[in-house]
Amino acid sequence: MLLTVGSLLAASAIHVSAAVIVQDDFSGDSATDLNGTAADVGGTWTADTVYPWKADGSYDSTAFNDKSAFIALSGSLETGTIYTLTATVGSHTDSFFYLGLHDAAPSTSSRLQAQDNGIQMEWDAIGDTAANLHINAGTSESRPLTGAYNNTLSMVINTGSDLTTANVDFYSGASLVGSVTYDVTDLNHLVMGWEGGNGAVDIDSVTFSSQAVPEPSSTALIGLAGIGFILRRRR
Repeated sequence: MLLTVGSLLAASAIHVSAAVIVQDDFSGDSATDLNGTAADVGGTWTADTVYPWKADGSYDSTAFNDKSAFIALSGSLETGTIYTLTATVGSHTDSFFYLGLHDAAPSTSSRLQAQDNGIQMEWDAIGDTAANLHINAGTSESRPLTGAYNNTLSMVINTGSDLTTANVDFYSGASLVGSVTYDVTDLNHLVMGWEGGNGAVDIDSVTFSSQAVPEPSSTALIGLAGIGFILRRRR
């Protein structure tokens, strides 16, 4: 797949500028809280300190806690841009892990899904054969994928000419699993969270990047190429 996508991109002669907005490989240790820790690129994490996320990207829930963390972006999204938000997860057992964009700083001690002010992916037990990918967009929720799925999930936002009707595609690995139209005008916080239940999650990396919108016929290829690069990087 990587060779095929790369060949198609070369044939299309696409030349676009790209920028990494936020990137973190969570290279800290499990003894250090994530709160106040600087990401590798793009800002500092704010997180709950009572049942804290850790600087190595791990969260271990033993008391049915709903906890989140966020990074305030330097600005809002712009038109004419493709934004890609991707997470790779090393392990995840039980309950739900969230990743997305919100229009305000979330409460770090509350469930992200209940705050309904952004768009996010919700992972239910990575690798579990009964797992689900949940897509939350404001107050709407859909579950387009059932069964075991890739531990790399991506959200690709094409703002086009109007932020109020941006197209948002969701990928499991390189497979498109759902799409929504969403108003991304005020989204300015990268968020991740955990919803209740005993369980644990270990995040390998989070990346949020942007690039100029290419020709319409090449948009899907650009999104897949970005995801393919991250998948290849994990190998």
